[in-house]
Amino acid sequence: MDYLYIRAWGKVMGSMSFYIRDQIAIAHEDKAPGNAIYKNDEGVWMTMDDIKDGNTRRQVEQVAARIQRQANPAHPHQPPRTII
Repeated sequence: MDYLYIRAWGKVMGSMSFYIRDQIAIAHEDKAPGNAIYKNDEGVWMTMDDIKDGNTRRQVEQVAARIQRQANPAHPHQPPRTII
């Protein structure tokens, strides 16, 4: 999944899904780093490395992991689903 952290950051910040999609499209156009989270007012892409608060960083990482598991149910961190 591309720009996973933009998706996770958007969810943590309470952004609407259309806004997150727009940010991902802009990230593609700009060839933003893969760990980008948002583009600041000066036009610079902020990344996971720029998050200084440990709690915020953990929260974004947890949301990113959840998004990744939902997108790929066979992800190694999630047990296989039983189909009934």
